Amino acid sequence: MKILIVEDDCEKCKAIKSAIQKVPYDFRIDTTQNVFSAKNFLSKSYYDLLILDLNLPLEEGGECDRDSGYNLLIEIQKVRLYKKPGSILIVTSYEDLHDKYKEEIDQGLFKIIKYTTFDITWEKEIIEYTNYLVSSNDDSNDITETGYNYDVAILSAVEIENSQILNELSNNESFKIKGDPTYYTKGLFTKGKKKIKVVTATQHQMGIAASATLTLKMIKNFKPKYICMAGIAAGKKGEGNFGDIIIPTEVWDYGSGKITEKDEKTSAETNDFLFKPDPKYLSLDVELKELLNKNFRPILDTIKNDWKSIKPDSSLNIIKGPMACGSIVVQDESIIEKYIDPHNRKLKGLDMESYGVFYAAENSFMPKPKVLVCKSICDFADTHKDDKYQSYAAFTSIRFLKHLILEELL
Repeated sequence: MKILIVEDDCEKCKAIKSAIQKVPYDFRIDTTQNVFSAKNFLSKSYYDLLILDLNLPLEEGGECDRDSGYNLLIEIQKVRLYKKPGSILIVTSYEDLHDKYKEEIDQGLFKIIKYTTFDITWEKEIIEYTNYLVSSNDDSNDITETGYNYDVAILSAVEIENSQILNELSNNESFKIKGDPTYYTKGLFTKGKKKIKVVTATQHQMGIAASATLTLKMIKNFKPKYICMAGIAAGKKGEGNFGDIIIPTEVWDYGSGKITEKDEKTSAETNDFLFKPDPKYLSLDVELKELLNKNFRPILDTIKNDWKSIKPDSSLNIIKGPMACGSIVVQDESIIEKYIDPHNRKLKGLDMESYGVFYAAENSFMPKPKVLVCKSICDFADTHKDDKYQSYAAFTSIRFLKHLILEELL
């Protein structure tokens, strides 16, 4: 907690600090002696508690003005430049000023205390007041607090994915959170009278670090019951067709490992070094795995029929299995054969974000959400990569995720 004491009497200031420090808590206490300096502090920093004298000099070396503290109190409430303190405590040694402003201050949000050197009543009041603020602050930061604020948070990595998500939401509203540069959109998934509260955001760049960062921010800010990612991915040839929806049952970072100098006993994978992967797997929740055993053929056929633009002739299917994740775009099948397949022959596809979502959720704030990733095949990580089926793939993944949320999960 941060406390600012505005007091020109050094002995009184020292006594107030001493009283605060009797509360067993690690405070940061700033002090200043005039109104001008106090305004400077308040314009730059937020304080949980402001302790304010009434009889203060306006500037350093100036004469005291008996109403300057009260005038500052009024100004703090009206001027947006200042960061409003969480609480304000007036401490004055002047009985006439105490009596003059007591009724007005007591009717507002603040408290006024009469300070004397021969009575410690004021000290007990400050200690009790500070103890309550500490308790309140601890409760406000309690990460074990139960309950969710949103049903679902959905991340996307690129604009083509984000636009498809927004198409599926109703009552969209874009907003920002103070101190956070990310733009979020809240809205609803609806069916009949059912309304599912959704918040979504897009990474400003691709990759595991970006997805993990955004996942943590969304969990902390919105407390979703489910954290989901939808969009496009690379499939493994022979394991699916364009538009098929990969739902990873486990993910790992294929870039995690060690690069060593080759030796005579190993076949060189390049002229100079050997890469030794060290995969660490993260798994889908067991209940979600069981859910995926259902027959989704009717909804899959409906989703394909609803897409009116270019699409493949093959039927739309769900592909369940391991997905490799890395922050490098792969455009060569031999990379998969050399570096990825040997560590999981059941590989279904590759993307650049899923591991970050799983990892962040597993190590996140309480209450922890469940993770679900739906990524549809838009290419096969080879030299023939193009964007022919990107929109279709984004649509199938997001429309199927919407079905799961409305009909199965919530």
